[in-house]
Amino acid sequence: MKTFDHIKLSFFWFAFNFVWGAFLGPVLAQEMSRLAPQSSAQTLGLLLSLGAIPALLIPLVVGVLSDRCTSKWGRRRPYMLVGGIMSIGSLGIMYAASGAKNINLYFVGYFALQFGMNTVLAAYSGIIPDLVPENERGKASGFMGVMSNVATLIAAVGTGLIVKNNPIFVYQVIIVVYTICLGLSLIAIPETPLQGPVPKINWNKFLGSLWSVLRDNHDFRWVWITRALMMVGFYSISPYITYFLRDQLLLPNPAATGGIVLGLILVGATISAIVGGSLSDKLGRKTIVYWSTGIIGTMALAFILAHSLIVAIVFGIIFGIGYGAYISVDWALGADTLPDKRAAAKDMAVWHIAMVLPQQVGPLIAGKVLSTMPVSDHVALSRQVGDFREGFISAMQGRAGGIVDLANSPERYMPFGFAIIFVFAAVCFYLSGYLLKNIRGVK
Repeated sequence: MKTFDHIKLSFFWFAFNFVWGAFLGPVLAQEMSRLAPQSSAQTLGLLLSLGAIPALLIPLVVGVLSDRCTSKWGRRRPYMLVGGIMSIGSLGIMYAASGAKNINLYFVGYFALQFGMNTVLAAYSGIIPDLVPENERGKASGFMGVMSNVATLIAAVGTGLIVKNNPIFVYQVIIVVYTICLGLSLIAIPETPLQGPVPKINWNKFLGSLWSVLRDNHDFRWVWITRALMMVGFYSISPYITYFLRDQLLLPNPAATGGIVLGLILVGATISAIVGGSLSDKLGRKTIVYWSTGIIGTMALAFILAHSLIVAIVFGIIFGIGYGAYISVDWALGADTLPDKRAAAKDMAVWHIAMVLPQQVGPLIAGKVLSTMPVSDHVALSRQVGDFREGFISAMQGRAGGIVDLANSPERYMPFGFAIIFVFAAVCFYLSGYLLKNIRGVK
């Protein structure tokens, strides 16, 4: 395959990660501080957990349906179109809910967004096994890693700079970018229609086969487990970075700064993704994963010691290098160990659960940890992080010398709570790498 063919296959990956780079970066954290200021961490955890339910179920159904689709458009693109329309409508609901400051409608919109986005993703997940030769899957996975990081970089930095002062405009930007990139994907993907007839789906047998995919396929099962551990750790940290910057580093505009920090992290991740995908075709997938998970776990622990922005940026860039290398071989590992290439979308949907299920577990755990350790007195918080005591107290005081009304300020969280989250995530990252030794059929 030519390089441009790989780029065309990755258009949707840019759209997908632009949306989630914005929401899981600065947008959802900032919106929960605005829509639910007295319980922002716990509300954010609940939102992410509930949203993961359709993300867990939809790919299983859509995957098997797209495997059997005989449309002249191909097997995958009809479902990508329907899911894309659902996604755009859901973003419109969230846009309206944000403007009206209606947290309940916002939950509805986010839940619907997960339906649409995961309908597209379930169909799209079969594209690489369908179209990419086995000896180029590492390269294809590397391109997807680059698209993922570049999209997340642009989304995080851009939305972080505007969400605090103009949250409504963020949704307009997301809708436009997603619509354009999805349209390019639908045009560019060179699908060949499936020739019928196809067997009818026996849903009882199908539901049983979902478990058997993991039970009866040793390597695929261990890829699934290791990926799930990686994502539990990742989703325990990533939604709460804005709160970490606000409450441990005491930054005055954490959404904007968080977007910039995430952007710098992703620069390192993009470079390592480019190199890691191609290297994994030569050196082996497991070698890349061993090194990358070791780096990620160590940097997660190092964040506990970060009490200045510069230190956090340095640790973050190194974390990004490790994470980019991991992502570059992530899809390739899944594709290499697929049990049945003829049912690629169904099996990749099972593999996708390893990313989605942690979105229910990680944020709930982290949100609960933080919410049990709130800081009701901003001055007490400043004493915990002594390096910034005077500057933070000054920021909390008006020109007349009065303290800001704490009752109407967002709830804030203790550094010890963040330390617990980072230790938990590091354990998940280390286990993810260590348990990869159980995979036998992939180097």
